[in-house]
Amino acid sequence: IRNRFNFSCAGVMNMKQQRQRDLLFVFGLGLAFRLALLLVYPVPYGNDAAGRLYFRDTIWTWHWLPVTQALVYAGYALTGSVMVVRGLFALIGSAAAVAFTFYLQQFATRRAALIGGILFTLNAQLVFLSLMPYQEVVFLGLMFGALAFFMKEEKRFGVGALLYGLACLTRYEAWFILPALFVVRIWQGRPNFARTFLSTTLGLGWGPALWFFINWMQWGDATAFLFHRSDQQFYAWAPHTELLRIINYLGMMSYWLLRFGSPLILLALPG
Repeated sequence: IRNRFNFSCAGVMNMKQQRQRDLLFVFGLGLAFRLALLLVYPVPYGNDAAGRLYFRDTIWTWHWLPVTQALVYAGYALTGSVMVVRGLFALIGSAAAVAFTFYLQQFATRRAALIGGILFTLNAQLVFLSLMPYQEVVFLGLMFGALAFFMKEEKRFGVGALLYGLACLTRYEAWFILPALFVVRIWQGRPNFARTFLSTTLGLGWGPALWFFINWMQWGDATAFLFHRSDQQFYAWAPHTELLRIINYLGMMSYWLLRFGSPLILLALPG
């Protein structure tokens, strides 16, 4: 029995080491690819990302959540180099792939998790978004990292809560998942409802609460981020539902698909 136990422990440790090596491989592959692209194509680009570089001397930029802009601000304040800031986001993009791989490792086979991590770190759109200070890849890394820790034992909830709070301070999409996460955790902690309710409220709610507080301190109104437009309309509603805007986007999507994407359409059908 002792021999079987030792063999089982050795197998678990070996699998853990293999998964750690997979995470390092995904990180190294993604970072090398991104840095190579930065060297070959050093010209900055992008709408929101260029705007973040333009406002690199401040963190508070209207309805933009602060985490991405804080990274831009800190990177530029320390080095005075836009290229270093872009390298920082290349590093973060590689780390986001590690977070996604780690998330997959919680429920998938080692091989499937590794393949998923490679696909993530080499995904053309995500690579493009991680070579300039876009918020999307930062958000995905924080969100998948948080979900991975939520799926582990209870003592890791604090790490997951920290990451998810930062995700809530990166993109508003994280806010919409909070009710589901709250209900699931409360349901799982039914035997100790009061303690679970308190820790869940604090752990999952600190990010949005901090943003409300920052808006109150910075602009005098906790909900100021909802109205940061020149016409003071409710930002979350207009103009995203305009019919002409939707038609225009559909037209642009059709143009790009017909011109460049027909093989992708054939692959997407069975997918």
